[in-house]
Amino acid sequence: MNEEAVPISITTRTNSIDSESSISVSLSSPDPREDAKQKRARQFKFGQTMVYEDFDFEKKDNGTIIIKTVRGLPFLGFKADMLKGICSTLGIKYTGKRVEEMRRDISNTLSVKEELGKVANGSTKNNVKRAPPKDACPVYIKDAGTYDETFLKLVNVILHESARASYLTLFEKYDREDYDTRTPKKEAIQKLTNFYNNPPEDVMALGLDKFPELKERFPSVQDNDPISASEIKEDDMMRCIHHLNKLYRSDRNKKNKSGHHQPFGDYASKSFVLYYHLRLEKSGSAGLENVAYAQLPSNVFNTSESSTVVSNDTSKSTKKRSSGIVETLKKKQLKLLEQKLQQNEKDNDVGESAVERNKAIAKFMSAGTRAALMDQFKKLRQDIRAAEEEEDTEENAEFIAILKAELNNVRSQLGV
Repeated sequence: MNEEAVPISITTRTNSIDSESSISVSLSSPDPREDAKQKRARQFKFGQTMVYEDFDFEKKDNGTIIIKTVRGLPFLGFKADMLKGICSTLGIKYTGKRVEEMRRDISNTLSVKEELGKVANGSTKNNVKRAPPKDACPVYIKDAGTYDETFLKLVNVILHESARASYLTLFEKYDREDYDTRTPKKEAIQKLTNFYNNPPEDVMALGLDKFPELKERFPSVQDNDPISASEIKEDDMMRCIHHLNKLYRSDRNKKNKSGHHQPFGDYASKSFVLYYHLRLEKSGSAGLENVAYAQLPSNVFNTSESSTVVSNDTSKSTKKRSSGIVETLKKKQLKLLEQKLQQNEKDNDVGESAVERNKAIAKFMSAGTRAALMDQFKKLRQDIRAAEEEEDTEENAEFIAILKAELNNVRSQLGV
């Protein structure tokens, strides 16, 4: 009996020692790769537990809305796998794997929802109204019955000497600050809105004695119509400007169709469209004209294979097929366009020749620069198509509008 007890005791102790040794070795020498893998998995699962209500936002002085904290934790302290988990559970597509890129994508997507104020307080995507087009007239203006009067006054505002510079600023190339905010050119919009809602006396009259064709085409127009105009909210100023230019371009296109030789007044659909046309002609500002209805000058044509210059002295076209001569002509043309643009900037006509210059620059930019822009262009188009396939919601429509604005900026740099 005792002889059998000894080996049992020894065996038990030996097994105990082996077990303790095994534990000791295991604790002192963990597999770093496995430990890192488990840590990343925990961070990912933590990110997946987040919901929209966990995010706290902060509005900067420039109007930008950013994510400040998530469940009380600083958003800037979130690691890559946490951010991936957030994107996974909230259905956010991130454009890059770098932490800064994922933070930006999450912030851009969620701040749109916060700004629109449609998701909080129990609202869902299904009951969010679709955003109106960016060139649609605000409903409150039509409901007030002051549609024509409001846009007649708006024409006086954007063509006024005191507001013209702010108006043209809206159509300049976006800078870094514009891309970082949901309201590009905010300062210019504020100035225009304040000027419109608190105008000088000369804005409140049309001066019909200078434009007899307006009274002849639209007899109901009165000189003091701007007095009856509705106020325009700051958030709707760009929408109203786009609406005005959209109608003007539509009527100009009708006039420019082959075989249409009647005066523009015969094609003007609204009194304020004809008034806009007459005021543009009277202003003589090429910059304002270019914003309202951009056209390339008749003596400049560029293609990928040749450069054709139509002389002012003759109707013949001279095609230079030699690549050396073509490049020389392009550089001379660009120099002239730059000189022309500089002169127009002095005259506050910043819109003049900008389109032509961009086209000329694109012809001999470096292959690497053009390739990078083309990649960006294709990526934006893919993002727009993907967004358009999603459910029609107000925040999605706003996101698409932002993507299209970026697309137009890249398109202008490419000269297409």
